[in-house]
Amino acid sequence: MNDQEQKGDQVAPQLSLDLEDDQLAQFIENYEKKYDEFDKLHKLTERRKENRKYFFGRQLDEVELKEYERRYVDNVIKEGEDTLRTLVLSRLPDIVVNPGPESQISREMSDLISEAVNKTLQSDELKQLLTLAFRRHTLDLTAVIKYYWNPSKGKLGDIEWEVIPAKNIKIDSSATRNNERYMKMVIHEVEKCLYDWIILFPQKEEQLKVFARTKGWQEAGDPDGRAFSIRVQEIWFDWKEKADNFDPENPEFESMSGILWKAGK
Repeated sequence: MNDQEQKGDQVAPQLSLDLEDDQLAQFIENYEKKYDEFDKLHKLTERRKENRKYFFGRQLDEVELKEYERRYVDNVIKEGEDTLRTLVLSRLPDIVVNPGPESQISREMSDLISEAVNKTLQSDELKQLLTLAFRRHTLDLTAVIKYYWNPSKGKLGDIEWEVIPAKNIKIDSSATRNNERYMKMVIHEVEKCLYDWIILFPQKEEQLKVFARTKGWQEAGDPDGRAFSIRVQEIWFDWKEKADNFDPENPEFESMSGILWKAGK
């Protein structure tokens, strides 16, 4: 299993774990099973579907209405979300950066940083992101914002922010905080067309095509796979191994974090 990150003309060292693919796959599937059981226990999927019915005003089935019953829909969720979202977005903080050593240069630099940060906080892009995340939180009982470095954004690259639907995320349900730093695994089901996946992983082209065929891809009508989308799991995980010459009386472990992509079982 390898993980590479392009940094200019340099490539970061590969992440290498001394274990079989089957062992790692079993590790992932165990956490998936735990999350599915958590979802079923708390009826998350059912509650999210019910929330959407009320949000979009679909809880009323006119076929079942009696003649004397009113065709009335009380959309409480949307009304409440609209009110709370407006209130939250109107209270975004203003950041003030104070200089370290007192000097004209440090004061000017701190003012420039404050201006840049506040410009980002008050930008339409961030408000649209928070609007979508706040709405997802109301409907899905949680909200997920993913950030990553996009080298093609702007002139020098920039951070990209994205709100991920809860149905595409599986997390470590045993985590004690709603923070990814305290989770041993986060699974994001990423959907792209087959062609894009092949560009990302050219050495796995044949395996990706085999996987796409199992999902219904017809190569004759779409030879490049540009019009056929498949979901591949992007998995962020923590892993621990016993250190060399492991001593139970004085145990030492090697901890590492990694990312992998998994298609199918």
